[in-house]
Amino acid sequence: GPRSNSRIRRLLLQPAIMRNLRRLKPQIVHFHDPELLPLMCILQKWILCNSRFIYDVHEDYGTLVRTYGFPWNATIWIYNILIRYAEKHMTMVLAEDSYQKRFRRTHAVIHNFSVETAGATDTARENTFVYIGEICDVRGAFVMIKAFARIQAPGWKLQLIGRTSPPDFGIHLRELAVHENLGTDQIEILNYLPFTQAVEKIRLAKVGLCLLSPESNFVDSL
Repeated sequence: GPRSNSRIRRLLLQPAIMRNLRRLKPQIVHFHDPELLPLMCILQKWILCNSRFIYDVHEDYGTLVRTYGFPWNATIWIYNILIRYAEKHMTMVLAEDSYQKRFRRTHAVIHNFSVETAGATDTARENTFVYIGEICDVRGAFVMIKAFARIQAPGWKLQLIGRTSPPDFGIHLRELAVHENLGTDQIEILNYLPFTQAVEKIRLAKVGLCLLSPESNFVDSL
């Protein structure tokens, strides 16, 4: 099915996922959406008994859903039961060291970030602040614009690159930029870019920004 960031949408895809996995009978099933954990436990125990399952843990689900409120926070007890099963019968890989405290056994950690590559020389860099990731309030979008306005640097530009959440969030950011007397040429809000283009934006910028709010899911993150 089409790519979706909706947890509900991913839940609705599970019958199709099961049909395809039963048809393919893969040697390895590698997944990282926690919404798929109930289905994967069923498949591993009763249907694809000869397949090796790898649960690639990309988020601290228990901490994350507490910030969502009901009904998601009510699923934590189910997740904890399933994760005990996964620890016994699947291979687990963690994207961050801090996730280890959530589990009873020690698991391999493969950090979820790219390796360092050669950057542009200082003379090639542009007077730009750049942020890449989900563009939303808790990830510092409003703070970045207000801080950028405060330094009063007319020769500089602020680039925000990624998906806005909610989708119309970019409208509010542009309204804030106007309110802060920033020129339209100083603020650039772009959608997702291909990896090579995104890396090039980072290489050419002089300052990178990461101004996450102290949400419980961010505090221990890299």
